[in-house]
Amino acid sequence: DDCEEDCDGDGIPNDCEIPNDDCNADGVPDHCQMIDCNGNGVLDICDINSGTSDDCDENRIPDECEWVDCNGNEILDVCDLASGSSGDCNENGVPDECEGLPDCNGNRVPDSCDIEDGTSDDLNNDGIPDECQHDCGEGPGVTRYEVLTPGDTFSVLTSDHSPDYTEGFAFVNASTKQGDAVSHNGLIGAIVILNGVESFDYQVNAASFLSPVDAGAYTDLDFDCHLDLNGVEYGMAPNELLVPRFMGQSRGQAISGASLILVGLSGGTEFDTNVEFLVYNDNEEAFSTEFTFRSWEKVSLLDISGIFNQDFLRDFTGHDPAEVMGSRDLEAGWFRMTGRVANSADASIQDPAVYGFLLERGGGAGAADLPFENGSRVGHLLPDSPSGDNEESSGWNGTAPSEQVHRRTPGSLLLYPEFDNHAGVISILTVTNTGDAGVTARFVYYGR
Repeated sequence: DDCEEDCDGDGIPNDCEIPNDDCNADGVPDHCQMIDCNGNGVLDICDINSGTSDDCDENRIPDECEWVDCNGNEILDVCDLASGSSGDCNENGVPDECEGLPDCNGNRVPDSCDIEDGTSDDLNNDGIPDECQHDCGEGPGVTRYEVLTPGDTFSVLTSDHSPDYTEGFAFVNASTKQGDAVSHNGLIGAIVILNGVESFDYQVNAASFLSPVDAGAYTDLDFDCHLDLNGVEYGMAPNELLVPRFMGQSRGQAISGASLILVGLSGGTEFDTNVEFLVYNDNEEAFSTEFTFRSWEKVSLLDISGIFNQDFLRDFTGHDPAEVMGSRDLEAGWFRMTGRVANSADASIQDPAVYGFLLERGGGAGAADLPFENGSRVGHLLPDSPSGDNEESSGWNGTAPSEQVHRRTPGSLLLYPEFDNHAGVISILTVTNTGDAGVTARFVYYGR
C-alpha cells in the first residue's frame, strides 16, 4: 500500500517489519533508527532496557560508550558523582580525587573544599586544614579536659585529676575539644591548699598569660605543640621576680619554714635551671646566692642559702635592729631572682625564664602571694626533649628588661605554681570562664 510507511524503502511496510524489529516498541523498526554505539547490532536503548548495558546516569547512552573512569574503580565517573561515592566540590564534572589537589586528611575531598564548606577549620588562613597541623598528642604530664560555659566556674581536687603525682605544678589553657590551644582571654583561677597534717592552709591566684591572637584562633602559630610565652602566642614571662619581704629563718621558731616554689619556663622537663638571687637585709646590704632545680621545686629558704638565716642576718651583717618596728628580735629582708642558665644533656640556654612565689608559715597558718615582676623574658610550656623548644636552638633566650607585663587580667593561659597531693593534704584548683563564649579548658599537671 503506497500509503503505508516504509522507512528503509525495501517495499515492506514498517508495520510488517516491526514484530521482529522494534525492541523499544516505538512503532519504528530498529534498523531505521539504529543508534548502536557499542556496535553489537542492537539498539542502544534496547541494550539498556534488557540489562545488557548499564546506564547509571540515565542519559539513554550505554555506559561503555562514554567510559571515563579517572579513579579506576570500573564505574563511570559521572555515576560515581551521581551516587555520591565521589565528590565534585568545584562542580566541574570531575571526581575530586582525580584532580590532584591537596588532600592532607585523606577524605578524598580537596583541602580547599573542606575549608570552604566548613568540614575543616583553617583558623590561621594558610589554606591547610587545621587538623593536618595540630596533631600534638598529650605531651608530658597528665592532661584533662573540662568544658566551661560562659560565666562558668570549675573546681577540682588535684588528687582526682592527677592521682599519679604527689606534688608539682599545673597549667590550664583554652583549647578546642580536640586539645588545640586557642585564644580566649577570659580565664581566671586560684588554688587553695589545705594541709590537715601540719595544720596550715593558703590560697594563691594563678598567674595569667594573655594571648594577642584573635579570639578563637589557634595560638600555636609555629606548630611546635608548645605554648610559647613570647608575646606572639601568649604574653611573655617575667625577666625578674621580686619578693618584697621575707622574715629571718630559724628552724623550729614560730616564724619559720618559708619555702620557695619554683617553675622552670625554659627548656622544659629535661633541663636543670640555675637561678641567681640577690638578697637584701633590712639595711640595704646585698648578698648573692644561687640555686639549681629541674622543672619544678619546692625548697626551704634555709636550704637555698644561709643568707636567709635569722642568726646570720642579725650577727653577721650590718642590719638595722629597729627595722621591724615592734619587734627588735625579728630580722627581715627582700630578694630578687632571675634565671641564669638552663642545661640539659644536649643543650644550654642562657637567661632562662622562671616563675615562682614565696610561701610563709608560722603559728599554724600559711600565707602566699604572687611576686612582683620586672621586665619580660621568653618562656615555653612544656617541651619534653633535651633540645628544648625550637626557639631556643641558638642557646640564648629572648629578654625585654624594660617591657612590663600586666599579669592580673583574665587570660588564655593560667599557671598554677603548686599543687600538693600528699596524704592529708587537699588541693582545690579552680578555673573560671569570665568570657561571653564557652570554651574547653585543657588541664596539664606535671611533677613527681
